[in-house]
Amino acid sequence: MKLTNQLCLTILCLAITTLSYAAPPAGNFTMPFEDNFNGNSLDGNKWKVGQHVMGIEGKGGNNPENITVSNGLLKLKATTDNVVFGSKSFNNSCGEISTFMKFSQKHGYFEARIRFPSVQGLWPAFWLMPDRGTSYYGT
Repeated sequence: MKLTNQLCLTILCLAITTLSYAAPPAGNFTMPFEDNFNGNSLDGNKWKVGQHVMGIEGKGGNNPENITVSNGLLKLKATTDNVVFGSKSFNNSCGEISTFMKFSQKHGYFEARIRFPSVQGLWPAFWLMPDRGTSYYGT
């Protein structure tokens, strides 16, 4: 198993507004990845719908119908709808996207504008996950 020091982005059950970039910390930065969610659909060249790997889901399964893009916003919602994700059935559904196998980088400055409700039972997240490569996940 070969591990790299790359990171991929995983976004789970949340809403993202149009990204804007404030001045980063002092340094010489470039912007290798940006998505302002313009248009009416997720950019499949940048994002993968669903988990970067099966097996770490919580109480809700991923449902592509819970993922929408419009007016510069990515919206991911969680519902009490039943859904089958992978080979498991869930009483709740959520939305998740990832850059796994689409984008990763070793070092850098990461920024996102994110808004989510503060309610019991919701597990919103913006994760920087290690990119362990396809052989690690068996994909």
